[in-house]
Amino acid sequence: MSENNIVITGVGMVSSIGNDWEQSCAAHRAGINQFLEYEDFYPENEEMVTDELQPLIAARSSSIGVQMEELRAPKLMVPALQDLISNSNIPREMFDSTIFLTAVSPGESAKHEKRLLSAYKQELLKLSVNCSAKRKLIKTNHTGFIELVSAASMLLASGECQACILLAVDSLNSFETLEALDGKERIKSKKSPSGLIPGESAVAVIVETQAHALAREAEIMATVSATAKTTEQNILSSDRPSSGLGLSTAIRQVCEQANEFRPSWVVCDLNGETYRAYEWGMTQVKANDVLSNMSVLWHPADCFGDVGAATGGLLTALVVKAFEKQYAPANDCLIWCSDDNGKRATLVISAFN
Repeated sequence: MSENNIVITGVGMVSSIGNDWEQSCAAHRAGINQFLEYEDFYPENEEMVTDELQPLIAARSSSIGVQMEELRAPKLMVPALQDLISNSNIPREMFDSTIFLTAVSPGESAKHEKRLLSAYKQELLKLSVNCSAKRKLIKTNHTGFIELVSAASMLLASGECQACILLAVDSLNSFETLEALDGKERIKSKKSPSGLIPGESAVAVIVETQAHALAREAEIMATVSATAKTTEQNILSSDRPSSGLGLSTAIRQVCEQANEFRPSWVVCDLNGETYRAYEWGMTQVKANDVLSNMSVLWHPADCFGDVGAATGGLLTALVVKAFEKQYAPANDCLIWCSDDNGKRATLVISAFN
């Protein structure tokens, strides 16, 4: 194994079913969720008579309180980064000088986005007031974390840095986001039984070259084998169902890069929406030869809800913990994510031997 390989050496996490990475993964393994009714939002209430009103079913993190507020997502950043520090042997000086790459969802309006971005910067400074590293923030959705992994891989391969901290964070539990989802009838409710359950999470991951990790005697948790990105033309908001071409192409590409990998274990961002389920069905047909060995499929939204831009990070965190605790069904895992705007991204990670 080459010392230039990209490895994962630390993970931190906060979610609706755990105040840290350990709790979140243990709860997911046990099939626990925290899907509760919240009377601060009523999906599609303008079309229902008063005695039929059904409160929002959502998943919220108790680590920052459960009241709906605009800036819930930024408040999840610090707990995730604190957990990352406690779960790794990263020195303080390394934390403050390592490049930060962050994935967040864009705001529902220019005003909303401006407030969110300002809050993200302020929260990051709470833990890295002396930070001298570069910071890069990308605005995306489910594919965000995998995009960060790809960007970090290029930085590490170029020698510009030897380690990066990747942070993916989102909450669908702000009024602006819920209102936008509700307007498109995407929230799970009596009227939209195949909708999504709004969730929230933040995940922080350290990636570095294997040589750098070994030199600082860090625990290597997993290896990044390959990433791939493509686009689906029939997006969620179009009049046509997904063709499955974008996702099947991304899966083929990443498996080819990972030495003709044929996954038996797949972890994905299926969230209860019909569009995604149909796409996955089409993908299995189009990439049947690549997916013919698949025997285990995880779709963690059934415990966490839809966590937006944190999705790829959350899926990766669950896989790495499964490697660490030795309950992973295989030594290699295919992760795939789909964005509402057509982006499709895939990632193969492997247990470190």
